Amino acid sequence: MIKNRLIMIAAAGILLINIFYFNLSADDWGSNNEWNSWDDKELIEISGYLETTALTVFPRRADSIDLRTGFQNLLRLRSFFEPSSNLSVTVDGAYLDRRGVADPSVRAEMIGMSTSTEMLRIMNNRNSPGFRFDYVYGSFSYRLLDLRIGKQPIAWGTAYAFNPTDLANPSYLSDLAGIEPPGLVALSPSVTIHRNWAFEGYLGFEDRDRSLEVVTELTTFKDHPLGLRLRSFIGAWDFGLGYIRSLEIHQQADLPTELVIEDNAALEFTGSVGGVTIYGEAAVSFDNAEMTTEKSINAAFGFHYQLFGNLGLQVEYHRRGRGEKDPDNYDVNLRLRGGMAARDYLVSVIDFMILNDDVRVVFSSLKNLNDQSTVLFPSLTYPVIQDFELELGGSAFLGKRKSEFDGRFTLGLDEDGEEIKIDVGRPQIYLSGKWYF
Repeated sequence: MIKNRLIMIAAAGILLINIFYFNLSADDWGSNNEWNSWDDKELIEISGYLETTALTVFPRRADSIDLRTGFQNLLRLRSFFEPSSNLSVTVDGAYLDRRGVADPSVRAEMIGMSTSTEMLRIMNNRNSPGFRFDYVYGSFSYRLLDLRIGKQPIAWGTAYAFNPTDLANPSYLSDLAGIEPPGLVALSPSVTIHRNWAFEGYLGFEDRDRSLEVVTELTTFKDHPLGLRLRSFIGAWDFGLGYIRSLEIHQQADLPTELVIEDNAALEFTGSVGGVTIYGEAAVSFDNAEMTTEKSINAAFGFHYQLFGNLGLQVEYHRRGRGEKDPDNYDVNLRLRGGMAARDYLVSVIDFMILNDDVRVVFSSLKNLNDQSTVLFPSLTYPVIQDFELELGGSAFLGKRKSEFDGRFTLGLDEDGEEIKIDVGRPQIYLSGKWYF
């Protein structure tokens, strides 16, 4: 009770600061150079890209003919409306058409899942085909206030691959490829207290997995996702300290789905020493009596260094408190959803330019430090002409039997008493073309 009162007092304090100061700092979202027209100060701006991808999944054995193919067509549009200097509306949506193994239902059948399982329903809910609105939100600014309302990107954290303090969004293995976070329906204010200090937060109306069933249950303040963060800018360093309330669905084999609400203390930092960028973040759950100290800590830290003019190296360590060290204890439902089941991971990224700096090579890897298995993500990107590029990439899963990235495990018994064998570790390659406009 005392904790909830303190949270409500803090939220009221934010609103009072907003009323007295009113300001909006520049909105960093959308500053990516891919969105060419985003920086133009016009009343209405439209930009986007069309991406077509051909995918091939290879069999386990070289003598097998079980070769699977798929195709994905993605059209993303972003509109920015600015009726006045302190009011704007952002609409970002995408049309997604998936065929073959690019379709979640076909993919589930390929890896060995029954299309009638509850987990398949969750996967299809997260990857539903057709046009969807990812971001639809309004922004208001005046003096010290920055306020965004609607379905918007909320992405906290400083790490490259996975963010322990980003408790508003799901965390999947695909995040290593730089997938944009799904929009969260939220109220998100921020206040510039001083040139070196800022206070920001969000009040959400969805759980991490965006489950439709959960939305109807969020009826009281104590049930909503909440984030409060104080930021400090000192020289080349950026520090953040805050509180996060997270909502997440937990599902264990043979147990009903459970919605878990947790309170977390959050810390993050980023800065540079010489030519090395150093960053880190941590989230510590402090109110779950069933969790030990060991399981309540999630953290990540790493560095990025530009070795030469066109060669970059990035390394970061991840600790996932609920993860298991023993492969026999891995959460199979979490693995089916594309999550990570172990305790400790190491991410490495090497990128460089070749062929007169025309081709960018990125070699990423994710290593499970508990069972020593590894997944590799190589890619080549070539700008054919202005506003059109080709990318060739893939993934390879390496590890001994029963390890996480070997990808083979069982999911209980079927109706006939036979083991349901799952295989999520088959290698694949893709070729993608992207048109910017």
